[in-house]
Amino acid sequence: FNPTILTNSNHCIMKKIMTMLAMTAAILAVSCNKDPKNNGKDPKEEEEEEYVAPIIVDGDTSDWAKLDASKVQSCSLKSADTFAYPEIKSAKVYADELYVYVYMEFNKDVLEPTADSHFALYINGDNNTATGGYAGQWDQGETPCLDVLVMGTYFTPDDGYIKNLNCEVYHWNGAPTDGWAWEDVEVSDFAEGVCTSKGMEFAFTRDLYPAGNWEDEFTMGFQLQTNGWDATGVLPNDDPTEENQSGYGKLLKVIVNK
Repeated sequence: FNPTILTNSNHCIMKKIMTMLAMTAAILAVSCNKDPKNNGKDPKEEEEEEYVAPIIVDGDTSDWAKLDASKVQSCSLKSADTFAYPEIKSAKVYADELYVYVYMEFNKDVLEPTADSHFALYINGDNNTATGGYAGQWDQGETPCLDVLVMGTYFTPDDGYIKNLNCEVYHWNGAPTDGWAWEDVEVSDFAEGVCTSKGMEFAFTRDLYPAGNWEDEFTMGFQLQTNGWDATGVLPNDDPTEENQSGYGKLLKVIVNK
C-alpha cells in the first residue's frame, strides 16, 4: 500500500471536478447574458441581417400589391381628354433607406408608339429649391429645382418594347431654365430599369445619387418623349383652370420609409 499514490489520485479527481464546474459556470454565464428576445442570437448578428428587396425589378407588379399602400406615393392622370401629355396613366414610388423604386404605367388608350420613344425621370433628390434648375412641364413656382435626369429609349420600331433599359444619367449644370443644361454623369449601378408593353419599373441606389445627398424627403416628375424628344406623357399633372390652362401639376412628393 502506497499512500502517496492514493493522495495523487484524489488530487487528480478533485482537479477534474473543479475544471468541469468552471466550464459549466462559464456556459451558464454566456447563456444568461444573451437577450431572450433574440432567441439566443448575438445582437450584432441581428443588425447585420441581409437586405431583402421589397420590389424585384422585372416588370411584374404583383410585389407592389404586397406593400403597405400608406407607404407608397403615387399620382394618376387627370383630365386625360384635355391634357396635352396623356401617355402616362399613373406613377408610383416606394423608397427605403437604400433604394427608390418606381413604376410608370402606360396609358394604353392613347399610347401606340411607332417611332423611337423615350422615358425621362426627373429628381430633386436634395429637396433644395436653391439647386438644380430644370422646369419642364411642372409647376415649380419661381425656383425650378430638378437636379438629376435619368433617361433612355423604351421603344424602337425594330425592337419594339425594350425589356432591359439602358439608363443614362444627367446632372443639371446651369441656371434655372427650360433649356438644356444637363451634363452627362458616369455613375455605375445607380439606375436599373425594365420595360413591358404595360409600363416601366426602376430601382435607384440612394448612396450613388450624383447630386449630393438623396434626402429622406424629395420630389420627382415623370415623362415620356418621342419625335425628337418632345414630351408626350407627363405626371403629375392637374386639371386645367383659367390660371393654369396647361394643367401643370406639382412634382410628386416622396417620403422615405424607415
